[in-house]
Amino acid sequence: MHRALWCLALSASAAAIPSTAWADELQSTGIEGGFFLFSEQEAGWVQSTPEAARTSIRLGYGIETPQFNLGFEAGPRFINGVNAVNRTDWSLMLEGAWVPKGTSLEIYGEYAPAWETKAGNEGLQQEAKWGLLIPLSASSEPEFDIGQGFAAASGYYLKVEQEGLWSVGGSQEYLWTRPRLGYGLSEGALSMDVEAGPSFRWSDAQSPHTDAAGLIDVRYSTNERWELYVQYEPRYRFQAEQPGLIQILRGGLVFSF
Repeated sequence: MHRALWCLALSASAAAIPSTAWADELQSTGIEGGFFLFSEQEAGWVQSTPEAARTSIRLGYGIETPQFNLGFEAGPRFINGVNAVNRTDWSLMLEGAWVPKGTSLEIYGEYAPAWETKAGNEGLQQEAKWGLLIPLSASSEPEFDIGQGFAAASGYYLKVEQEGLWSVGGSQEYLWTRPRLGYGLSEGALSMDVEAGPSFRWSDAQSPHTDAAGLIDVRYSTNERWELYVQYEPRYRFQAEQPGLIQILRGGLVFSF
């Protein structure tokens, strides 16, 4: 079923691509390539009930080229909060974005394995994401913000993204497919992107269902050495057994040195 949804979303996006929107190179925002320090605080709520929070601190290295950007990060991830025993996991992040020359498409992806240290459940946990970003106007150009794993474009754009998580032992926790309409704007040192669309979810434990999801991403930077950002990601779950609003709030600093 999810393959059919992918084909439908890609067919619709291909029809929406204007023939005048071409990308000569991948535009980079935020910090430059080279070594950088990434720090992020993330918290979540399910129907106003707080979930466990996590703090990530990773040392990274980024490579920038006209068509391809790559970032690699490694460091600890501190888990604490409601319904969670405080612990420290160790995580990696590999992220990249590619704009094929002579096209308007950006292909991007992330792979984030982590060694979970929860007593009685030690082992490898994995998260992965990949997608397409399609500018919808001639003035839009694909962009990539290294260190955040964030792909965006100025003006209107369409993003088709798939994300999955696998718990210790390899069991699939969820698989999301999310086509989103987005709009990006920039004013001086401040940039913002807003996205919204359906979210199709599958998992080993639950039946497939469709959510409504959004994303607000705000970034502030006066130079290419540092960047502050805040992301708010609401999702309304229509699943009959567990309906309600899920919210994720992230904020952090990326510093290049």
